[in-house]
Amino acid sequence: MIDTDMADTVLSALIAPLNKRSSHTGIFLDADNEAPSFLSYPDLYQRVMSAAQGFRRNGIGKGSRVMLPFSTSRDCIVAFLALVGVGALPLSVKTPAAGGNAQEYAQFLHVLVSRFGASAVIDVPGLEKVHLPVPRVAVLAENSDAGPVDWTMPSADDTAFVQFSSGTTSEPKGVPIQHGQLIRQLQMIVSQDGRTMDDVGASWLPLYHDMGLIGALLTPMYAGHNLHLCTPSRFLMDPIDWLCMLSEQGVSVTALPNFGMAYLLKRLQEPELDLQAVRLDRLRRIYLGSDAIDASIVTQLSQRLAAHGLSENAFTPCYGMAEAVLMVSCKQRDTALRVSGKAHAPVVSVGPILEGFQLKITRDDGALVDAGESGELWLRGGTLSERYFEDERPLLDPDGFYRTGDIGYVEEEELYITGRIGERIKINGQNYYLSHLENALQAHPELRSGGVAVIQSGGDLTVLAEPARFGSSERLYSLRAELSQLLLSKTGVKVPAERIIFVRRGQIKRTSSGKLQRNLVSSAFMRRELQMYDIAVAPCVPSAPSVLEDQLA
Repeated sequence: MIDTDMADTVLSALIAPLNKRSSHTGIFLDADNEAPSFLSYPDLYQRVMSAAQGFRRNGIGKGSRVMLPFSTSRDCIVAFLALVGVGALPLSVKTPAAGGNAQEYAQFLHVLVSRFGASAVIDVPGLEKVHLPVPRVAVLAENSDAGPVDWTMPSADDTAFVQFSSGTTSEPKGVPIQHGQLIRQLQMIVSQDGRTMDDVGASWLPLYHDMGLIGALLTPMYAGHNLHLCTPSRFLMDPIDWLCMLSEQGVSVTALPNFGMAYLLKRLQEPELDLQAVRLDRLRRIYLGSDAIDASIVTQLSQRLAAHGLSENAFTPCYGMAEAVLMVSCKQRDTALRVSGKAHAPVVSVGPILEGFQLKITRDDGALVDAGESGELWLRGGTLSERYFEDERPLLDPDGFYRTGDIGYVEEEELYITGRIGERIKINGQNYYLSHLENALQAHPELRSGGVAVIQSGGDLTVLAEPARFGSSERLYSLRAELSQLLLSKTGVKVPAERIIFVRRGQIKRTSSGKLQRNLVSSAFMRRELQMYDIAVAPCVPSAPSVLEDQLA
């Protein structure tokens, strides 16, 4: 029996209510290598109970640390809830990439085991070729009368799970998410969104990322409404099919990172698309977050979908981070999108700071900025974590503030994010942000969505770009000149054509949330590890293994 009076824990606020939901409400799951299926919330509850008993039989209980490569699958969703229910500590990590390096992933898991004492790993597809340092544990997620379960009753201050970054293999960084923090975050989202059981959600975001797990999966479960869940690969293979699904299922709430918007917009520009039957009148909230939001992409996508009934007010920019569980600020519902022109590129408002958080903005010398002035963002309070998981690196300063590393300003009580500290450069005494330059270049139709990185090398700017498709050397040569002119016209920044380098598909690395791994890409460039198209290579480029034209598709 679960004590439902403890409303600020995962057991009482998420797991117990599942059994009381309608059998017609739940998760419509379209996972890789599985037939589409429906998992009702009562069915999910029974499977969680069965899995919890299986974990108990395998010696997993209170205090056990278990690695969970959180794939978009029924078994992983069941395992997550069951592990929390028996008092174990799920270490939520990225999944092994399809066709990825099994040795590198094994190294990543070895680091977790050695640093954080994990005793087991949940067996998921993709682990077959990975040498694991601890036993694999299967999920016994049968829908049967499992009988009573020996649940472990937590307190609100207990850690429910650990959210790990998808960063380097040598220094994974985990944020401990407390039961009370998680439930308060879910309450804030549901309250500011006006979410009800009549809503219909949809998501393709990875569940090992905070926006996918908390925003896209746990929020619908908490609110008790239907969710259409698919894998990231489903969206990437056919974003138009995903858009049609939103129409067919009457989806009212979904989320898109900026690179997802850009990718969808490019596909919408393809000729001979038949979208006459697509209606998006019910889609009232599209959460935009996880990476920098390009105002021009939002505007273009809004205009393109207006004919299909999508309200321009549906676009909902927000700002957050794993250190705060998820969301810190958000555009209020039924309000117009605000765009400011104070920076060198239009900047989208991410709404007012949510209740409980305190924001301060400082100059480079640490002094507070004047009203409306841009500076570094610091946060305190709300659902902010107090520490990293078993990590000596401090999360908060002596006054309890978290240094976000983001740059922004407040205008009419709404927050605007202009960039990251590491992305800020000065040209002729003026501040520019590398992400703004990348967004300007990304507008060119012959570049892959998310396939642009602007880095500094030898004191100068260099553009690395992935062509959407391979053309002749002559075309790529002329494309460089076009991109140089495009950047100059949109931002006023001149990068000579010879410093625009075309690289092979997949060389511009991004995190699970779509954030550009700029340092990783830059280091690979300087170490001559990037595979480049073999055209009139500029003197600034370190000699690197080039790829023959007939090998590039």
